[in-house]
Amino acid sequence: MLPHLSLRMPLSVLAVAVAMGPATVFAQSSETPERLPNTAPLVAEEPLIDRMLVGAERFLDAQLVATQQRRRAEWIERMQKPAAEREARLAELRERLQKMVGGDDSRVTAGLPQIVAPLGGPSELARGGGVVVHQVRWPVLDGYVAEGLAVTPEHRPGAPEGGAPQATVIWLPEADVRPETLVGLDGVAAGGSEDPAAGLPLQLAAAGCRVIVPQMISRRMEVRGGRAEITDREYVYRATFVLGRHPLGLEVQTVRAVVDGLRPEGASASDSPIAVAGHGEGGLVALLTGAIDPRVDVVLASGVWGNRDAMWSEPVSRNLFGLLSDFGDAPLAAMIGPRRLIIEAAQGPELEIATKSAAPGRLVSPTLEEVEEATAATRQIMGDACDWLTVIDPPGAGYGSTQALETLVESLGVTAKRIADRQSLRAPVAATSRGPFDAEAARAEQLRQIERLGDHWVRTSRKVRSGMIDELDTSSLEAYEAATAPLRERFERDVLGRFDQPLLPPAVRSRLWRRSDRWTGWEVEMDVFPELIAGGILLVPNDAPADEPRPVVVCVHGLEGTPEHTITEERAAYNHFAASLCERGFIVFCPQQPYTGGDRFRVLQRKANPLGKTLFSLIVPQHRQLVRWLQTLPQVDPERVAFYGLSYGGKSAMRIPAVVTEYGPTICSGDYNEWVLKNVSTSDRFSYVWTGEYEIFEFDLAGTFSYAEMAALICPRPFMVERGHFDGVAEDRWVGFEYAPVRYLYAARLKIPERTEIEWFPGPHAIFGKGSYEFLHRHLDWPEPAAAAR
Repeated sequence: MLPHLSLRMPLSVLAVAVAMGPATVFAQSSETPERLPNTAPLVAEEPLIDRMLVGAERFLDAQLVATQQRRRAEWIERMQKPAAEREARLAELRERLQKMVGGDDSRVTAGLPQIVAPLGGPSELARGGGVVVHQVRWPVLDGYVAEGLAVTPEHRPGAPEGGAPQATVIWLPEADVRPETLVGLDGVAAGGSEDPAAGLPLQLAAAGCRVIVPQMISRRMEVRGGRAEITDREYVYRATFVLGRHPLGLEVQTVRAVVDGLRPEGASASDSPIAVAGHGEGGLVALLTGAIDPRVDVVLASGVWGNRDAMWSEPVSRNLFGLLSDFGDAPLAAMIGPRRLIIEAAQGPELEIATKSAAPGRLVSPTLEEVEEATAATRQIMGDACDWLTVIDPPGAGYGSTQALETLVESLGVTAKRIADRQSLRAPVAATSRGPFDAEAARAEQLRQIERLGDHWVRTSRKVRSGMIDELDTSSLEAYEAATAPLRERFERDVLGRFDQPLLPPAVRSRLWRRSDRWTGWEVEMDVFPELIAGGILLVPNDAPADEPRPVVVCVHGLEGTPEHTITEERAAYNHFAASLCERGFIVFCPQQPYTGGDRFRVLQRKANPLGKTLFSLIVPQHRQLVRWLQTLPQVDPERVAFYGLSYGGKSAMRIPAVVTEYGPTICSGDYNEWVLKNVSTSDRFSYVWTGEYEIFEFDLAGTFSYAEMAALICPRPFMVERGHFDGVAEDRWVGFEYAPVRYLYAARLKIPERTEIEWFPGPHAIFGKGSYEFLHRHLDWPEPAAAAR
């Protein structure tokens, strides 16, 4: 008979218990065993965290490969469906991709871009060489106006239609190339700039096209808030990702706003075709826009198309949550077809970002072999029906080649003469009575607008989240638990990300770690998924009787921590709370969390995100395996398992018990606050925008679950916040702001005020260990010692 198995024990726990075999006593023996009963010897010499990180990365690498294979098979099958079924599925995928890039806000409808000119001065910025250049501006979102340059053919009396443009090309420069440089207005003759494609828009305008060159979000590296040295693109990424937006999405929206003016939604194709083209970052925006918006007739992408599967190693501003689950470069091409797609296998931007606070990333040019492989994959998906796809290998690998531009204007049906040689073009002469296009002022205003938009999105997201909780049925605890079940599923599947595969048999290994006069500790390790392990240190009071099942407290360390830090006096912030709780009679387990090792663990988040997963996609199954194993131990009461974490452990306390319902009482220490504001604020010192924790951002958390909503998923289980007044993680007012809805839910709506509390104490970012200990004794139904040894 298996001892102490509750009738309410989940079947998964029973399965673990059966796999382990009969449990036996592991304390109160005359000799301390070298390992726990029914476990294999733990013989590994390397630190657990090192082996955990190596295994976790191998697991993710295997998932990346498996996802690529599954994705290609699904796309081949999808494109063979009957036309109506195929188009319906493609429409769904376009909406999904639009959401992934953060581009699903309603745009402002305002027609074509408007010319910006001083009152009484010339409307044009420059004129000459058969073209006219204007500074233009157009609204994109409510509160966001884009700027750029428009280059049009010069009006020529006697020419057909006065030389009116026959097509529109929206040319998106590489992020480090300013519009005036590409147009040739930076004081250097066309074709003579450091950018080899300077003057390219002049070529297209001279051939009969209207060319609009938007201001891209730059990669200028700058110290932000006096702390983080990051690029403009990473700054915007950090300030928008949690809000469900993205720098790439803002740029896609910028392009689509121009398309709205040229061809409103629902309008039939006009006689004036539209192309979106670009190089490097601009080429990626062109690909995404063409895949999302069928109104775009032609797409040209240069120096960017090839292998998207290595996006985890690129600058973090290219991180798109879940992209690789459905899309790669070949699927993006398939979504553009049968419209014309021109791939210029040119050299792309090559750079490396490596500062103390920025997310490391590298850009390398797609090789010709990668382009050819992507072409073959596209043909495989489309069944060789790819006459709409043209790949150009330009001479010298330079972008904006004559062949690429001629193919572009031909695809648009432009009847003008051949593309003029760039070196022969005469640069337009700037109007003398007005200054040049001020790209620096445009850049500053662009960032200010995004900051203001972020503030607006923070406010509106609170209404979305609170509305979700307000609708829950609180007529009884049973009704509430039933109502939160779908939200718990959504949180794990869509926000944290879940690998839908079964846990392995744990195959637990252990060895004696340390014995004190009050407790004995064992190192424990077990399997979770292929290559992924879990483990930590189990502490058992030396006086624990064999026939008295006790509650367990899982004590979780913070960033760059180890289980030992929660037990010993090495790190003062932990106040050796794990050992203290064990000395109070609790069995304690201190897991090793994978958020230790700097970039070694942060790369796991980078590799997980393109799959629609996060670091918690690994941590949650680790805890499921751990807690189910704990529940099988003979001296553990499986109904009384608590979670108590500090700092990143507090972050874990908000996410893990929300979905791992085997956990009961939960304490979040040194982390609880208005989490969305903490992530995205560009004005508060406590914001993650200014720190080196670039992995911290979770896509669209603002539109789904912040800390009050996560606490609602823990409810009606007991929940507590431990908050030091001088903890720099947040300000007291925001901690109280976020806790108030939790108190309201427990006390006013569910009538269980005794199950939640917050303890404020005059201290720093640390375990206080007073009210929290009382909370655990009360809710785990374990008597407090008369004089607890601290």
